[in-house]
Formats: sequence, C-alpha cells, structure tokens
Amino acid sequence: MAIPVTPRRKRSSLHRAALVLVVALVAAALLVEVAEGSTFIAYGGPGCTGTEQRFSACGVCHRINQHGGYRLVYTGQPAAIFSSAECLSEPGLLPAESFSSCFPFSGDAVVIRCD
Repeated sequence: MAIPVTPRRKRSSLHRAALVLVVALVAAALLVEVAEGSTFIAYGGPGCTGTEQRFSACGVCHRINQHGGYRLVYTGQPAAIFSSAECLSEPGLLPAESFSSCFPFSGDAVVIRCD
C-alpha cells in the first residue's frame, strides 16, 4: 500500500521576495560597523588630567563636556572643532598631526572627518 504524498504548497513570489529582503537586511546589520578614525581626547582637569572623553567615530558631531585640555591622536583623518555643541558654527580644523594642548579650551563639539 502506497502512502499518499501531500504536495507542498508553493510560496507566493511576494512571500519569497519578502523573506529574501529580511535575510539581506539582517546580514547587512551584522556586517555594519561604525567607521573609526583619528581619536580626539578631551580632559576634565588641567594639564591633560582628570576625566577623559574619547571620540573616534567618523562623521558624528561629538559633544565635548570636558574642557581642561585635549589631545588628538592623528591616524590620517582630520578633525574639526566647533564652538556650538550641535556642530553648526564655523569649524576650526585641527592640525594634521598628533598633538596635545593641555590648557583649558572652549570648543563644544568635535567631528572626525573620514571622507
């Protein structure tokens, strides 16, 4: 006696396309990394001491809360410092080299440019 085989239902092309899209989006999300560039370090105390804030993500307006001094670890990506916390003011470009300025400063935001 033969066992009856129930035919599989065919998936609609719309269902299949949606499944492919979901799989592709999940794969893309797993592969995405925030690009990193040069590192800007702001210090809370005088002489580059105290609490540190470190910023290296590319293209992000980073709000600076520590103003005791700063250091740029330059790895090829320029940094710009802004007097407005929203990066809306005219940017001041920092030198294209690693350096420290261990004196109080008034910059309120920094952007690492990884063009």
